[in-house]
Amino acid sequence: MPKQVMRRSAADNEYLHKDFHGALSAALQYLDDRFGPDAVREFLRRFTLSYYAPLRQDLQRRGLVALREHFEQLYATEGGSASITLSDDELVMRVEACPAVTHLRAHGYPVARLFSETTRTVNEALCEGTDFIPAYSELFKYLEAKGGRDAVLDFWNYLSDHFLTNLRDLVEEHGLRGCWLYWTHTLNEEAADFTMELDEEAGEFRIIMHHCPSKGRLLELGHVEPYHDYCGHCDVLYRRVLEPLGFECITDMSECNRARCVFIVRDRLRRASGG
Repeated sequence: MPKQVMRRSAADNEYLHKDFHGALSAALQYLDDRFGPDAVREFLRRFTLSYYAPLRQDLQRRGLVALREHFEQLYATEGGSASITLSDDELVMRVEACPAVTHLRAHGYPVARLFSETTRTVNEALCEGTDFIPAYSELFKYLEAKGGRDAVLDFWNYLSDHFLTNLRDLVEEHGLRGCWLYWTHTLNEEAADFTMELDEEAGEFRIIMHHCPSKGRLLELGHVEPYHDYCGHCDVLYRRVLEPLGFECITDMSECNRARCVFIVRDRLRRASGG
């Protein structure tokens, strides 16, 4: 098959990467398993107070209308079914279909035992839901504070083993083309600005990330400091899946502070045999 190339800019797709619901569910289950339910609630409180500080300030300034607008925008983006009633001193929201849980069940992702805390605990901190990119960053900080760098790496390994089964399945079935299939879905859903290349004859798959939406969102947040090695999780997660399957992973993160990187996957057996 001839070499394939995919070039996308962020404007080609609207950002709505719902698979982060699955990763968040895995993250909450990890915290529950390793540190207990109190750690899940503590992390969600810390994240809420950090990331949603502007919303909390807006809520104090404008009252419940700020919260209503937040929920309306959230459900307009995520889908699901909810009705909101606002009076002078009370906001009531009735959720018929939670978009996060609906997505998890539709795709066969496990729902964490305490996933409901993303509503209960976060609501108690004056907001609902989670923005997954800063949540990841804050989780990495939280884990490093609790157990050092080893705790962060342990979680990344856990996430790779329990969440990236779809990547593993695609590569086991399709070989190097499985990478193309996986990232075609993921990067377009994230509305990334990237060039992707698959050369099966040469045994190489390549992603040139011109602007990473995840790191880019973190860099744009003026009130949240990104985890110092946020981009490191990609290298650990994907390497852990691909290297045992006979592939070599090469990552260039020299421009990650500009939301740019290069990720290369090479088929060791094909390259060793010369084709």
